[in-house]
Amino acid sequence: MEQIKFNELPFKEFQKIGLSKEFLMKSMDKKILESLLSGKRTPLLESLEYKIKGEVKKFDGKLSLKKTDGRINLHIHPKLKEINNDLGLREEEIKMLVDNQIIQKNISGEMHLLQLDKDTNEILRVKQRNINIPLIIEGINITQEQKNKLKQGNAIELTKGKEKHTVKLNFNSDRGMDIKSDFERKQSEKYDFEHPEYKGALKTDRNDHEFDMSKKSSSLKM
Repeated sequence: MEQIKFNELPFKEFQKIGLSKEFLMKSMDKKILESLLSGKRTPLLESLEYKIKGEVKKFDGKLSLKKTDGRINLHIHPKLKEINNDLGLREEEIKMLVDNQIIQKNISGEMHLLQLDKDTNEILRVKQRNINIPLIIEGINITQEQKNKLKQGNAIELTKGKEKHTVKLNFNSDRGMDIKSDFERKQSEKYDFEHPEYKGALKTDRNDHEFDMSKKSSSLKM
């Protein structure tokens, strides 16, 4: 989606969840606002609100914008207590998603890739034909075979100098993919094995940004 201008935002829709135009302009974290304007999902936001019969209810969730027929709409992704299996996935498919895997699924005659957003318990879905793999990753030319593997949700391995890197799609990432050195991958697997309750939540000096769980939740503090 093309970059959205601030004055194009649907301010009335934001107001319904307790975010005024003034707040968006002056108080919202700039990185969160930039994510919205570039068409990305925000991190998990706390203390959003909505009204039911005059009573204000609080909730946590993510926000995104979508442009349809020239109109920009606000999409709300509330944090769910459990996974909403509206696609009728099998138990083993749900387990794969919970284990941080990407799976392929034919939905209404078209192949999609599915991944779980663990912050909200929402199943993300992306049409396979809409996935564009760059020609060059980490300065290395990507072959057609490697592109096909990535578009199927599989990981590929790239060698840069003496270090190997593992590349895999990640729809929860702003970049759309994860790139881990062999060192990071092994440390992540070791941590996942020892701490299954925090799968993928490793923090080291070399990969602080990618795995720091503390950066996943952002308080609005209104």
